[in-house]
Amino acid sequence: LCMDAFLFQIQKEEVLCEYELFADNVTPETINENSAYACSPLVYLERKENLLVKNESLTWEKVKGTWTEDNLEFEGVRVLEWEPEKEFAMDLARSSIPTVLKNSVITTWEASKKWSFEYIAEKMGDFELKNVKKSEEATFFEPDFNAPMTRLESLDLSVHYEVENMTASEFFRALKDPDDTRYYYFFGDFPKPLYSDILPAHMLYMTVDEELREKQFIWIGKKGVKTHTHFDQDWNFYAQIVGHKRFTIFPRNSHEHMYIYPRIHPMWHKSQVDFNSPALGTFPVYKDAKPMTIDVGPGDLLFIPPYFWHHVETLEASVSITTWSHQNVIYEHMYGIYGYDKKFDTMLHKKGQIITLRVYFEFLITEIFGSGETQRIIDKLIRHRYKNMSHLFPVRPDDPYICDGESTNPEHEGKSPVAQHIIQSASFDTKIIAQHFDPIPPVIAEILFLDYMEEIVENIVGVDRVYAFFRYCFEDGKGFYLTRPGEYEHRIWS
Repeated sequence: LCMDAFLFQIQKEEVLCEYELFADNVTPETINENSAYACSPLVYLERKENLLVKNESLTWEKVKGTWTEDNLEFEGVRVLEWEPEKEFAMDLARSSIPTVLKNSVITTWEASKKWSFEYIAEKMGDFELKNVKKSEEATFFEPDFNAPMTRLESLDLSVHYEVENMTASEFFRALKDPDDTRYYYFFGDFPKPLYSDILPAHMLYMTVDEELREKQFIWIGKKGVKTHTHFDQDWNFYAQIVGHKRFTIFPRNSHEHMYIYPRIHPMWHKSQVDFNSPALGTFPVYKDAKPMTIDVGPGDLLFIPPYFWHHVETLEASVSITTWSHQNVIYEHMYGIYGYDKKFDTMLHKKGQIITLRVYFEFLITEIFGSGETQRIIDKLIRHRYKNMSHLFPVRPDDPYICDGESTNPEHEGKSPVAQHIIQSASFDTKIIAQHFDPIPPVIAEILFLDYMEEIVENIVGVDRVYAFFRYCFEDGKGFYLTRPGEYEHRIWS
């Protein structure tokens, strides 16, 4: 079974054969030399609804070695009629297709039968809602004020909304006040007084461990409230209880079109593009994104796979519940990546650290993406994440030389020093790290790899020099020269 259940293959007399199969009634175990499924010419298969169907316009040679589920073109968000007692979490996760379930378990909840603003206000009473947002503007977002770029004096950290704690009664009175034209929005942990209204809830979690973790939250908002375009890193089961919302969802393969904020920015995992008024002159490839739009109403359960971008608009006063489960395999690999000690982590000389970091990334990009890919990866990072951020970083006279050595030899001008043991250490380290990136789907792996680069660089060079490192250390044609024991410059490797 290959390609995340989208394609079955067998090797038969050195001929690669594919089968047009129905996912529900065929498994790898049913395929053998006596299989009733005839070997057909090479056929590219893609998932439509619950079926695998042919796409005659593509051939195996065009997709061989590059196919992942991210190559799927989505015509729209899938809508499926369901049954309240029928499980769904694992099946939806395997498909990785945005899906709305009708008549799922949430239609049996007391919340689906009873909830209104009046009911919730009465049941919660003086229960405190922390960090309620209110504003004259409709779009809300959640900045990460612990992000490293908050330390840059040039970064404007102001937000257009006020934040205050309110009792549930006060909050719902404000929502219904016809004279209060401000937008109100609350997102927070699911309130304990309402918990009995959303049972059973176990189907919304991927595993028992996730259920024990209880990553369940409530969204309450006034008509017109919008959330900034972003993606989440977890499986998202979004239960719409009161009112209607409109989701605009962008597939993972739209990532390059979305101009993600740098990972070290307070708005990381959000788009720099204003959904309501995109500046196409500044973000030209945004126009090539292929969004899907779906309206959800009371009783609908929307599944959003990890790393699918989405923008949400509240069409009428609304209450929603979101349940998140970790994509554990990816989390485990990323824990392994961030927890591994590299050579530059133990070095004392700052210049040696910086240049060893450059060597490490040169090797790692080659190991993960292939030979000659360094410039493409760095250019993409700068073009899509930092192009409109460069003015925020202080300019220093020595920025262009951040990765240059101290040698006075004219042949070494504009190059980085390196030592044989540094090369060997970088080669060893990158093979360990690359093994963790390898099982991650390519589009996700690239997002996480660029995040990783930013965070490691910030940790070594400091937030004020992150842009200078990426701008100057990987300039086209910037080479290396060897230092040897006993030479003055060799001291930087301590």
